Amino acid sequence: MREPSTVTAALARQVVGRVFEEVWNVGLVEVLAEVLTAEFAGHGADGETFDGGVLASRVRARRQALPDLHYDVLRYVVELPWVATMWVGHGRPADAEPAVEAVRLSGLTLWRLDGGRIGEAWVLGFEGRRGWESPQD
Repeated sequence: MREPSTVTAALARQVVGRVFEEVWNVGLVEVLAEVLTAEFAGHGADGETFDGGVLASRVRARRQALPDLHYDVLRYVVELPWVATMWVGHGRPADAEPAVEAVRLSGLTLWRLDGGRIGEAWVLGFEGRRGWESPQD
């Protein structure tokens, strides 16, 4: 771990917010290189650990499956170096008829900042539509 930095709560919130606004909502996976550390480790609810490359693949796959995917962060709680987010997302499957209900996603993510970048994330997410499975990388 790096030496303590001068990261403020506002900067921490901005860095984490970019993951939702630019990466998930727009699909700009190249932003991950700017906001994640080289040693980034993500941890899923299933116990799996993944790196930034796997995260980028998951973003691409999910955005392909749900082209209008959009996440909203309902709450940020910052206690440096940690940022907790409570979020909801929704999107309609690419092959769905207009009357088909959108997939709804919700979850919590705990992010650890390291020198102004995200070094670690713990994700607990839920999918709210039966019959739809999240795409794998």
